[in-house]
Amino acid sequence: MTDQVDRANEYTEIMQQLAIQKHQQKTREKSTVKYCLDCQEEIPEIRQKNGYCRCIDCQRIIEKHQRIYRYSSSIS
Repeated sequence: MTDQVDRANEYTEIMQQLAIQKHQQKTREKSTVKYCLDCQEEIPEIRQKNGYCRCIDCQRIIEKHQRIYRYSSSIS
């Protein structure tokens, strides 16, 4: 029985690693965005290389709205 559990754990770990690699690959492919999706300002090169599609200011606004939405939906 433990052999089956060990194999299942190994399989799960391998699948998680593959999912992470796939996500990282997609992130690298997105790095061609040079201008912010919201304000069209140029995105700093370091953010482009890390796959971001928004400038820092616009990303902060998005994250702030997400936090507010999560907070308000948890109250309801």
